[in-house]
Amino acid sequence: MKKSHLFLALIALIGFFFVSCANEIEDSKTYIVFSSGSRAAETEKSVENLTEISLSGKSSAGTLDKSWEKWSELLSDKIELDAGECEFSLTAKLDDEKYSATTTQKIEAGKENAVSFTLKKSSESESSESETAFTVTFNTDGGSEIASQSVEKDGTVSEPAEPTKDGCVFLGWFTDADFSTEFDFAEEILADTTLYAKWIWIPEGFVFVPGTTINGDESWTPSSDVFLSGRKLTIPNLFACEHEVTRGDYSELIGSLPYGGATPYDKDGNEFTGDSAQNNPVSYVSWYEALVYCNRLSIKEGLTPCYTISDSTDPDSWGDVPDWSTEAWNAAICNFEADGYSLPTEAEWEWLVRGGQSYKYAGSDTADDVAWTANNTFTTEGTTGSRDVMTKAANGYGLYDMCGNVCEWCWDWKGDITESIEATGNLSGSKRVLRGGSWSDVPSGVAYRYFSDPNNRDDGQGFRVVRTVK
Repeated sequence: MKKSHLFLALIALIGFFFVSCANEIEDSKTYIVFSSGSRAAETEKSVENLTEISLSGKSSAGTLDKSWEKWSELLSDKIELDAGECEFSLTAKLDDEKYSATTTQKIEAGKENAVSFTLKKSSESESSESETAFTVTFNTDGGSEIASQSVEKDGTVSEPAEPTKDGCVFLGWFTDADFSTEFDFAEEILADTTLYAKWIWIPEGFVFVPGTTINGDESWTPSSDVFLSGRKLTIPNLFACEHEVTRGDYSELIGSLPYGGATPYDKDGNEFTGDSAQNNPVSYVSWYEALVYCNRLSIKEGLTPCYTISDSTDPDSWGDVPDWSTEAWNAAICNFEADGYSLPTEAEWEWLVRGGQSYKYAGSDTADDVAWTANNTFTTEGTTGSRDVMTKAANGYGLYDMCGNVCEWCWDWKGDITESIEATGNLSGSKRVLRGGSWSDVPSGVAYRYFSDPNNRDDGQGFRVVRTVK
């Protein structure tokens, strides 16, 4: 294989060519001509004053990429380049102004080749375009507007403040309208780009509660038996029902109410009868029955059920809910990646009850403000029972009755909690966790824990459902 020389600057592989300057730089024309021939005469703006010179070439056989701080360095340099059709690009500075040129030339083997350039001064608009070449547009799909951004070539776009949309939760920016690829704001922008906001509607009667990572070094007021020192937990973003499952919710989905339960009253202590009690919390529900309710609701709404019993997520195949503790039902599996309804884990429940606040009870240091308990449910006749949901104040997340009305089932088994226990709780046990307080008990604070057999029913026990935001 022959190697030939490029005089004054370049050497071509197989073929060779040379570049020299034939003209001075004329102020009136603002360009420089490079061609074969003798060097230009010394002038006020001669090519000898060029700085920051870059030459690139591209052909089917190879590429060229060279740069020099000044013209004299270019003259003394040597470059190898394969012969063939080649696209050249030259940029340089002269008196702090930018010049550029491109040309295409066939470089032939075995002979000298001349390459000519006409360098034109870059205009302000061209300079600006090269520095901020691309536009990033944010499609919020009906959400609050986000201004587009001009991004320098190979630069990155600044992550804007999250948009808002009534009744929705923002889930991030995606590169396509099908939301198959989430955008990485560390990624370089190489072309005009549209980013698409992904939203999910908040179900009616639910609130969005942002998740968190608990590192185990936090201080909690009141103190916690769940958020322990050294225990690291991840709480996912959740949709949490703002109220406990009501008698109306339960009977509509299941078809009937439990055969026992608390006597229902309105907030003023007047006993309800018949359908008027629909907004009282359902009670006398076992942990098993709560799982049936969750999966039935998920299936009804076209969501992926969370619970599997005997290799099935369909409660119709589980058989009658047992009145005693059974191995098959105790072996229930929860798919924590599913988007269906579930009981909260105990860690999730405690995150919900605290409401981002530091009160003794869910939303207040005074139990009567936020909870129906044995202290405020006795009537003048000496009778007592549950009250309509959402008739006391909510906590900081907009959740009602977290410390009163009925205790609420959680997913977890009862067991010692140590720093090594996963966020989903102990793997086995004989009793399941209940949290909160009830109309029949003295006030219970945000950290108080109860336990009961999963088959047990009590007129002070009910439940609340959540969904992991996907």
